[in-house]
Amino acid sequence: MRHKADFHIHTRDDPQGVQRHSAEELILKAEELGYSILAITNKNLVTYSERLASYAREHGILLIPGMETRVSGKEVLILNYQGPRPATFEELADVRAEHPEVLCIAPHPYFVLEKCLKDELYKHSKLFDAVEYSHFYLPFLDLNKKAVNAAEELGKAVVATSDAHQLSQFGRNYTWVRAPERPTIDDVVEAIRGGHVEPHARPLPLHRFALTTLIVLTHQWNTPVRRKLREWNDRRRGR
Repeated sequence: MRHKADFHIHTRDDPQGVQRHSAEELILKAEELGYSILAITNKNLVTYSERLASYAREHGILLIPGMETRVSGKEVLILNYQGPRPATFEELADVRAEHPEVLCIAPHPYFVLEKCLKDELYKHSKLFDAVEYSHFYLPFLDLNKKAVNAAEELGKAVVATSDAHQLSQFGRNYTWVRAPERPTIDDVVEAIRGGHVEPHARPLPLHRFALTTLIVLTHQWNTPVRRKLREWNDRRRGR
């Protein structure tokens, strides 16, 4: 049976984001759009609890714990894991050795930002189960093509994700997962590792691409500015 899935989504719990929607609002939107598998991957934070997983099940959604984090300075999606955040690829290798159920996805590996994996994907290919086909592309500008080529060379699955920071971004890119009618997280992990997935992606309209670019650039600029303002306020208050 085919299940509609997204493995890279942010909510307002994200400490580094500009999101306004809650995890519950995301789940309701996913139900409306026919999803049955989700992974919320906030930055350096696992947004998952038994209460939230139960709420998702009530709406026909299998919720997978996950996060997007920096490993040796590069962004990695780590799913089916709630332990300490690995800071280096060596620590990630230890996590994979101790927890074989953990799933790792390479997000937007060949995009231009320094945080993207690029050649580190090949160097640490054994740590990854899949490569992301990002939502952020145009018909005439698609940096995902290099990621697809890398996935083929390395024998990895390709999964399409929304990387949604706003609910309006959610639902455009997704992955079909072939799994039992009522899949478990283990079923999903096995399906991805076995290549039993089918990415579904559409290029962004030019206006949406421009808006997303503006949001990303604003966030890149605002994050250090917000940090400096917090530090200044703390000093002023004598903390």
